[in-house]
Formats: sequence, structure tokens, C-alpha cells
Amino acid sequence: MPAASLRVKQVESETRSVHDSTATQSEIVAALISGDEDVFESLVHRHQASVRRLALVLLGSEARAEEAAQDVFLKLWATRERIDSSRLRSLRALLLTITRNHCFSILRRRKIARFVGLDSAPERAAPSRDLELSSVLRASMNRLSEKQRSELAHRFKEG
Repeated sequence: MPAASLRVKQVESETRSVHDSTATQSEIVAALISGDEDVFESLVHRHQASVRRLALVLLGSEARAEEAAQDVFLKLWATRERIDSSRLRSLRALLLTITRNHCFSILRRRKIARFVGLDSAPERAAPSRDLELSSVLRASMNRLSEKQRSELAHRFKEG
């Protein structure tokens, strides 16, 4: 058998093993890092429900959870080349960590937007500690010039 033909069979075998259920996590991660869209799609199908479920718990809204889940997978795809496969223990854990951090960022931006006055009404009553922080933040914001407040509000509105 010619060497080129042998190499094609080897590549087909490697590709097939990454797409089936017998692939190891390191094979899946390597394929993801190299930009294998089929592997990425299978990761989305496999982990989408747990990512969405965590986002729902953290955000409290089905629509926001769905949007956050999409953002998480887009972040994974966009930053896939920075994944350190030697330190990665679990793709699921990585996805849930990205989800948690993304949801916390959303919540932080919403909270700041409410304090600054960009949101018309908070979705739920703030606990007493949040009210205390809110008054401190409002007092600090009032010490800023109108231009500084406007710039700060603009930055948080854009995310």
C-alpha cells in the first residue's frame, strides 16, 4: 500500500475516533483546538442542557439563560486555541466555569446599570446589604461630574 494511501486511512481513523463516543477527552480537546466544527457541535449538543440549566439558576430567566448559553459556547469557540489541554481535567467543568463567570458578569452589569439608573426597575427587591451598597454607590456617583457620570454609564451600557 502506498504511503499516501496509508496516511489517508490513518487520518480517517483519527477523525472517526474523535467523533464517536470512544474518543478520549484529550482527543476531543485536540480536535476542538484545531477547529473541528463537528466536534464543537457535538460538545454543544452534549453540554447545552447543563450550561442552560446553570445559567437559568443564576439569571432567573429562561430567555436570558438561553442567550447566556449561546454566549458561553461562542466564547469557547473563540478562545479554543488558548485552552491548555495539559491542565484541563474536564470539558464540562470548563464550560460550567465559563457559564458561571459569564452569568456573574451579566448580573454585575445589570446591578451597576440599576444603580446608575439605566434600568427603569429592578427585577426583584435588593437585600439590605445591596441597599447599603447602592446608597454608597449613588453617593459616589453624585460626587462625579456630569461628564464622568455620563461616560461611566455609557461604558457599562456597552458591557
